[in-house]
Amino acid sequence: EVQQLVELGYKEIILTGIHIGSYGVDLGNYNIVKIIETILNQVSGEYRIRLSSIEPAEFSPSLVSLVAEENKICPHFHIPLQSGSNRILREMNRSYTQSLYQDLVVGIASKIPDPAITTDVMVGFPTEEEEDFRHTYRLIEKLPIFNLHVFKYSSRPGTKAATMSGMVPEEDKKIRSRKLLELAEQKRLWYMNLFLNKELKILVEEKIGKTAYKGLSDNYIQVVINHGKDLRGQLVKAQILEIKNNQAIGQLVTD
Repeated sequence: EVQQLVELGYKEIILTGIHIGSYGVDLGNYNIVKIIETILNQVSGEYRIRLSSIEPAEFSPSLVSLVAEENKICPHFHIPLQSGSNRILREMNRSYTQSLYQDLVVGIASKIPDPAITTDVMVGFPTEEEEDFRHTYRLIEKLPIFNLHVFKYSSRPGTKAATMSGMVPEEDKKIRSRKLLELAEQKRLWYMNLFLNKELKILVEEKIGKTAYKGLSDNYIQVVINHGKDLRGQLVKAQILEIKNNQAIGQLVTD
């Protein structure tokens, strides 16, 4: 199926699903690493592989090593955090701790140069106190996280959380969300500036002007390129010249 997609011109293959890091636990020796290796060994052509969200407790050292070794795999990991407070993580029934998450992110960054690490964070889960929020903020602040999706807790009928006491006032949720969004802006600018005057591999996705095209780098940065020819659907290299309006401005690099 992947070979057919590549032959049809698709340049990015996204492996997605629920708990993909645990894929194959009921199949013996077959897992997400084996799937990726099979694709790399059997599928020819120009393409790249991107992984969707993987839970922190489902990472394996072999997966990180494979991404570090293979340039066809995007160095982008979306690792949901939800909260940096161990107490809130327990209330959420999450199977990881703050220290596990921190060790995982630091470990990835030690093996892969400047990886794109993105995450999800929830504010205002029932019983969340200001101290819990500070744990979350400080953890994100010190880790090499590139981008975060911030959302406010909302009650869902039929869930355990909906019956809990200690609901967080909406105003507190708004304040905490705003603080994290401001931090997210700082993290994005920090990360994108790492690549000034460097080359990135871009999949050009759309035309946004007479000669302007926008695409996504393998490390999840939006890049705008000006070029006379239609580049849509192509994998190209671009040198990053400027960071502006939350995206990078690049110049096409020709071999």
